[in-house]
Amino acid sequence: MRESAYQKSRRYLGEGRVILTQVGPDRVDAIVRGDSAIHAAGYRNGAWSCTCPARTANCSHLRALRLTTAVDLPRGAPWETAESHLPAHNQPLPTETPR
Repeated sequence: MRESAYQKSRRYLGEGRVILTQVGPDRVDAIVRGDSAIHAAGYRNGAWSCTCPARTANCSHLRALRLTTAVDLPRGAPWETAESHLPAHNQPLPTETPR
């Protein structure tokens, strides 16, 4: 049975074939190693793109990249300031006992 783009994207991610090369507020660039070639995939100016022959936003390379990103989330949401609620990296979490 042939592997679907969804299954393939999960496999690519699980096998470490997605390498993020640049991440910014409105941009994500990655290299994705497919089964037969390496492709540049990304998100810029509100659009997804990939250099594979499929030329669709639903190719397995872009699906794998989208599994690693949250670019479609609205700005100003609570998760953007979540870091301010986390303890410092050298402090125990509230559920941990200090050593």
